[in-house]
Amino acid sequence: MRNMLMWWFLNAAIPSPLQDCEITGLMRHHKDKHYPVLLFVSHIDEMNGIVAMETGITFGAATTLTAIEDYIQNIIDQHVNGRR
Repeated sequence: MRNMLMWWFLNAAIPSPLQDCEITGLMRHHKDKHYPVLLFVSHIDEMNGIVAMETGITFGAATTLTAIEDYIQNIIDQHVNGRR
């Protein structure tokens, strides 16, 4: 079930609170680990597609998607919207 949820998160439409922001949270599994790694899209290149920067922030296997989405939204609120 966890793998299905992660696959859904990777392939789902960007949640509405995030869709108008320049910084978009994405998830992927680290190639050698079993925990998800948080990525941020730095820009979209027409030739190379999405260029993402790995933040090194990881979440335990039991972390819910809601908790991850909340974490991303908090970062957007702080850095994009200027809220502290």
